Formats: sequence, structure tokens, C-alpha cells
Amino acid sequence: MTTQEVKKMIQKKFASSTAQTSEIIKYVLSEDGSVPPATVSWVLYDIVKNKEAVRFGRGVYFFSLKPTWHPVLSEKAAQVADLIMEQMPYLKATIADTSVLNELMEQQPFSYAIIIEVPKRLIDSVVQKLVEGGIMAFSRANRKLGALYPRSDASVYVTKAVKTSAVIPYKGNINTSTLEKLMVDILAVPELYGLSQSGEAENIFMNASEKYALDYSMMLKYATNRGKRKEAVDLLTNSRSYQSYREAII
Repeated sequence: MTTQEVKKMIQKKFASSTAQTSEIIKYVLSEDGSVPPATVSWVLYDIVKNKEAVRFGRGVYFFSLKPTWHPVLSEKAAQVADLIMEQMPYLKATIADTSVLNELMEQQPFSYAIIIEVPKRLIDSVVQKLVEGGIMAFSRANRKLGALYPRSDASVYVTKAVKTSAVIPYKGNINTSTLEKLMVDILAVPELYGLSQSGEAENIFMNASEKYALDYSMMLKYATNRGKRKEAVDLLTNSRSYQSYREAII
């Protein structure tokens, strides 16, 4: 059996459903015992690569046409990233742009925030470099001070990086946040994301779960690291996609 035949077999059997790697391999071998398990694993990799399925988490696949999320940073966030690369070319940083969440919110905010995560010891240096480059920026510790200054529609904050794989390469040494990471961060640091007094977190979690293919395993691992797993699970509970994920891993 060719890899294309294995691929078609898997897609037909598991269309619009969730399955674990072990379940998929068992099914293929029941149809043709000569197919090496490694071939099935490669086919699954190829299916995900071609966006014909998504990984809900380690060893869990969802065969649907639900798209994966790709952020488009605002012009201001791109400007900040370019300045960092120019002034601090060796700095490893993650930049998040809260304007990318607007499509998932019911009420559209009047402003947005650009959040740069860097090693704690470099926070003040990065703030200084940004200010010298003409971008008004503040550390998370000085966030309230920043509110006293006249500003445009975007606030720029520099905060401590949290170790995680939930990032997407952007440019050079700069990453941007995955949607999964953003969803957890609005719970972990709501004051930076402008959701301290807002009920929009529930809308973001529900709309993101229904609209995009999410890696719940990655999200919950990061939520655990940030001490927000319970809150994240509570907001995901009513999502059909999350329930499919739960059923697949039980």
C-alpha cells in the first residue's frame, strides 16, 4: 500500500473526528498489516503539514478543515520589532500584539497593547533602547506611570519572559505569541492585555475554540506553568472542540 493510499484511508475513516496516533495506526494495520507504523506516523506528519488536519496535542489529531491561526501584527508592533532587531540584534524576545484578538471579541477596544517579553535582567535596558528609538515604552512595573503620559492608540510594555514553546518565529531572534499563549496570557496578566475589568476573556476563549484549530495540550501545559490551568479549563468547558479533545485523550 502506497503512502497516498494510507493517507486517503486515514482521511476517509477519521473525517470530521478526533483520534489518537495509536488508534490510527491500529486501524491502518487492521486493513493492511504490512504497513510499517513509521509510515503511518510520516503520513500523519504530512497531513498536518498540508493543513489537512491539526494536532490537538501530543498524539491527538483532529481531521477537519478548521484553519490554524496566523497572526498579522499591527504596523506599530512591526515597527517595535524592527527597532529591537536593529538596536539589539542578539536579543531573544517575544512580541505580542493584542489587536490580533479583536476578531474574537464582542466589543471592540479603542486601544491595544504591544507586549515584549525579554529576560528579566534586560527589561530596563530594552525599555531604554525603545525610548531612545522614539517609542514610548514602560516596564510592567511602571505600567501605571505609563497611563499618565499622552499616547497614541497603542501602549508598549516590556515584561519578563516565561519559558514556553508556544511561540511562532517572526523575524530574526524575535518570536510572536501563538493564539494558545495569548489566551492564557490574558488570564495571567489581564492588566497588560486590557481585560482586567472586562468579560471578553470568555468570548475570546469560545470564539477561538470554535473558529480555529487549537493545540489544547500546549495551551494547558503553558497555563499550568502560569498557574492558570483551572481558569483556562473553566473557559473551555463549553467548547465543542475542547470536548472532542477531552474525549480523545480519555
